[in-house]
Amino acid sequence: MEPQMDSEHKPVPSARRDGARRAQLCSAAPPTLLAPSPPSRSPLSSREAASTPAGGACAEPLQVHYQPGQEYRPHFDWLSPTDARFAERTRDTGNRLLSFFIFLSGCDAGGCTAFPRLKQRFPPEAGSGLVWYNLDRDGAPDERTLHAGEPVERGEKWGLNIWLRERPRRPPTA
Repeated sequence: MEPQMDSEHKPVPSARRDGARRAQLCSAAPPTLLAPSPPSRSPLSSREAASTPAGGACAEPLQVHYQPGQEYRPHFDWLSPTDARFAERTRDTGNRLLSFFIFLSGCDAGGCTAFPRLKQRFPPEAGSGLVWYNLDRDGAPDERTLHAGEPVERGEKWGLNIWLRERPRRPPTA
């Protein structure tokens, strides 16, 4: 399955980067490493979303696939208040409050998820993941959450993004 990304964030070929190292976690920093867990029969999006008060009604999943030389350039997961379509995109469900990135596979080299403003990098390890808040306590976008999928050097990387919105989707009215 090819990634479903818009042209602004589409994986693109890039130069090789070396020197990946395991990041030290800081408990005060937004991204938190989730340890690998045993396989589950239930889909990850259902399992992760079930831990929220609104269940899956706030979840917005997206599967991504990186091949050698592909990357996901630095970006934020929150929707920008300066975007012309911000009001339309956040009217019903609000902004992307929380991000989960689950590593469905690792890769042979490269492919770290990097948070440059926090000076942290996380190598892909199948079954592990990251979670962070995109908005601060006042609901404003947190600029520290700038992150990127670094180029895969060897192998392939599969991941699953799950964004939880501030409010659940309303059921359709009859």
